[in-house]
Amino acid sequence: MIWALLISLLFNIKNPAILYLKSQIALDNYDLSEGAYYLEEALISDPNSQYLRLSLAKLYFELNLYEEAYELLKMETFSKNYENEVEPLIFYFEMEKRNLKEGIKILEKLKGKNLKRDGLYYIYRGILDNIPKIEPLAKEEDFEKFSQYYQHFFPQDMPFYYHLADYYLYNNDIDKFNLILRKIPEIKKNPHFLDAYFAYLEEIGSCDKIIELKEDILNIKDPQHLFSLLNCYFLQKNHKEIENTLGVIINNGSENIDFLDLLFIYKIVNGKFEEARNILSKYPKDLEENVNLKYLREALLFQMEGNFKGAEEILIKLLNKIESKESLKVLWKLYFLSKDMGRCERALNYAYKIYEEDKNYDNLYTIAEAHLLSRDIKNALFIINSYNELTNYQKINYMIDLLVYYDYLEEAEILIKEAKEREIFGEDIDHSIAYYYYKKGKIEEMEKIFKRYLDNPNFLNSYGYFLIENNLRIDEAMEYINKALQREPENGNYMDSLGWGYYKKGEYEKAYEWINKDLYYVDFNGTIFMHLGDVCIKLGKFEEAWTRYNQALFFQNPETKDLINKIEVLIKKYGYKK
Repeated sequence: MIWALLISLLFNIKNPAILYLKSQIALDNYDLSEGAYYLEEALISDPNSQYLRLSLAKLYFELNLYEEAYELLKMETFSKNYENEVEPLIFYFEMEKRNLKEGIKILEKLKGKNLKRDGLYYIYRGILDNIPKIEPLAKEEDFEKFSQYYQHFFPQDMPFYYHLADYYLYNNDIDKFNLILRKIPEIKKNPHFLDAYFAYLEEIGSCDKIIELKEDILNIKDPQHLFSLLNCYFLQKNHKEIENTLGVIINNGSENIDFLDLLFIYKIVNGKFEEARNILSKYPKDLEENVNLKYLREALLFQMEGNFKGAEEILIKLLNKIESKESLKVLWKLYFLSKDMGRCERALNYAYKIYEEDKNYDNLYTIAEAHLLSRDIKNALFIINSYNELTNYQKINYMIDLLVYYDYLEEAEILIKEAKEREIFGEDIDHSIAYYYYKKGKIEEMEKIFKRYLDNPNFLNSYGYFLIENNLRIDEAMEYINKALQREPENGNYMDSLGWGYYKKGEYEKAYEWINKDLYYVDFNGTIFMHLGDVCIKLGKFEEAWTRYNQALFFQNPETKDLINKIEVLIKKYGYKK
């Protein structure tokens, strides 16, 4: 008799127990729609089952069928046995419908209940998912109640106001965000919140606000935040805070080589060589790459001090110890060092070694340049012309660019005529030709070319700089450079150009700020150091002018004779000696 009943149940497709079992099998296979179908059939077969009704409402929730779920729950009153499961789910839907008062009533009812995981989940989602819906309607007292209930149900999570602050940040509603910040200033000490707040401040470039967080940043010691703080101090040229902040980081036991390296660069830029040497001694030796970086920095320090021999010895020592695939970087350092030393034969030797390591046609340009350094124009042009992989455009462009830069203007003029006759035109060649006209003093011809490229930041910067050098329309020139900086705000060469414009206008403090700033965005450059020395003279910073002029001497400067004259004037006219 019992077996007959079981068989009858199994083959009765309208049996709610069998339909429920099928729904669970479907859900085990992650088929929510099929699971819902069988639960619906089961509820039709047993419409009085509160368990089936609640199960189907929960599944509708997962399927985002909120209206259908809400109707199921409101269709008929559940017994008290189900209250702790039903009410949190209803709470979610009341919040989704913006029924704040009903939602708060439910939270008050549930406050003393022992809720299961599902119930807490629906409350959690009900509050956080629906902040965008309830925020425009909620009053201050509503937020206070949500905050209290949230803390009650989720004491381990960050407070409700932190989530609300995140929401305001995400939606750029800074006025409301600042209200919360004033209400709960300790929010800034929470690492999660600080991340979100910091990301926003970095996005809008608000250094003032970032600096306000200094103490919190130093306490949490997140490297990204620390670098952002330091970058703001660099932008503001706040030398005292740069040193203080880096000192705190390092004295607290930070062995982060990035911070040590930043402090090292800061010290040598400002001529504090003994302090820089002391920092080098702290570089960690745990990784080969850190050891190699120390070699490179030691060579740079020697060069800054004018000890070219010491710099070269260190670089050669490093070259002999590293793998060949990493040697290219060191060869480039040796090439530039040889140029800066005026050792033309050595520069040529390193140029050929660079090409052996990397047979890139751009490196042929370096070989040609090294020949020109030795005043060997014949071989310089031969190297470029003999490389069959280069197009005619590339050959002409490379040759004109080199000849103009190194003042072979007659030879450059011949190639410019050839390019015009052969109708070889292009952006790069045009820039070189404009540079040629500038050096020849043909400003009108130069401007005709630059005005064709006013959407190109490199052309804008060159146009502005060449006008400034000729003391022509300084304000207009600075507008061009500012447009270039808008496109490439971290381009150090553009910063120098803008600073030089301020210098020509007699605004020396601004000139000092901009040229000083760019030292941290470009490879060390003799012209930029010389510009900064000129500004220092105008500001009466004679000791720093001495440092900057000497730094300019130790990095290749096409105006070396002029630079030596400046140093002599500094000694004779201003009485400064070191």
